[in-house]
Amino acid sequence: MDKDQTNLNNMIDSEGLINSFRLANTENLPYYFKSIWKDLTRRSDNPDKGVNKIDFSNYYELPGIISTGLFRQIDKDNDGYLNFKEFNDAMITLFTKGTKDLIKFVFEFLDDD
Repeated sequence: MDKDQTNLNNMIDSEGLINSFRLANTENLPYYFKSIWKDLTRRSDNPDKGVNKIDFSNYYELPGIISTGLFRQIDKDNDGYLNFKEFNDAMITLFTKGTKDLIKFVFEFLDDD
């Protein structure tokens, strides 16, 4: 690593940067996640199973490659549908967990094998 890169790494406070995006008050997050979940399942082709990749992608309007990777990351049982636990666990990680958990989530999101 060259000197400029080392200096740049020393200047970036990754924990502080991530924390600046964190919500200060997470008390109402469970209600918010349930509200999103209800909306998602209303759009689902099979609400009893959960939410499929197409409905998830359409809801969040993410580019295909990001949507596919994110859905794959969240769908822990690989059944092609997100259940509430899978969805909720992912949302909790994204909105409330610390840097280490978020980095692990992003790594697994990017790692397709």
